[in-house]
Amino acid sequence: MLDNVVAGDIGWGFALMPTFVKECWEEAGMSAELASTAVPGRTVHVLQPLPESTQAEQIFMYVYDIELPKDFTPRNQDGEVGGASAGTDR
Repeated sequence: MLDNVVAGDIGWGFALMPTFVKECWEEAGMSAELASTAVPGRTVHVLQPLPESTQAEQIFMYVYDIELPKDFTPRNQDGEVGGASAGTDR
């Protein structure tokens, strides 16, 4: 629960868990076996200042927790990682 490693959208007509497993592989190189150990996490709440007020909402998301092995290093597979560290190992 130190960081989010995988995120994505569920396309129309696709099921949650196959999409989750696919995203785990594409974004982190995580095996289907490891992805299948995920347990439901929590609800996401957003508190965001806006020019005219403050937006507070509860977003419907699927949040899962996975305990990663100590030797696991996420490795992007689909080239869709953004940011300065994209494509590098830390």
